[in-house]
Amino acid sequence: MSSLQFTYVSSQFTEAKNSKTDNNDNTYGIFGEIPAYYVADFSASYKWKK
Repeated sequence: MSSLQFTYVSSQFTEAKNSKTDNNDNTYGIFGEIPAYYVADFSASYKWKK
């Protein structure tokens, strides 16, 4: 038995102003836009027979 889950999370802002920040800034990810990303999860299992 196996399963695969795939999720897309769109970009979001961390504060109400929706202000952009510089990627080289130390506050990147704390203030401004959080970039979109994908998450993939694969799992598998088997039953051992004696």
